[in-house]
Amino acid sequence: MGCSRTPKRYKVAARILDAMNQKPPQSMQSLLASAKYPNKSQLAALVIQVSQKLPILEAVVAQSSLLEQGLPKPIALVLVHEALFGKRPLPPGACLRFDQVLACRPHLEKALAAVPQTKGKADCV
Repeated sequence: MGCSRTPKRYKVAARILDAMNQKPPQSMQSLLASAKYPNKSQLAALVIQVSQKLPILEAVVAQSSLLEQGLPKPIALVLVHEALFGKRPLPPGACLRFDQVLACRPHLEKALAAVPQTKGKADCV
């Protein structure tokens, strides 16, 4: 039996990514410094990895049904990154949002294969 809450690491990373894309944009460094998360290096690594693949992730999320299911876009971007590129797989049953992403994983992988490589870096596949 899992929890229904998204782990704090992913929520904080999503907030930082969202704030970086707001007007006026804030720097990643200042957002990471002010984040209320104890392991700043782990958080920084996650935010940097997601921001490097942001064009690809946005294209994949746009083709999925995750946003229609009520998943906020910043959280969707972070969780899709973890599902497709993460070193450890998202554990099924640990969180309702993890389960939403894992249920769409075959569709996400198909959408990733269809994204032209000019959208992002070639090392993403």
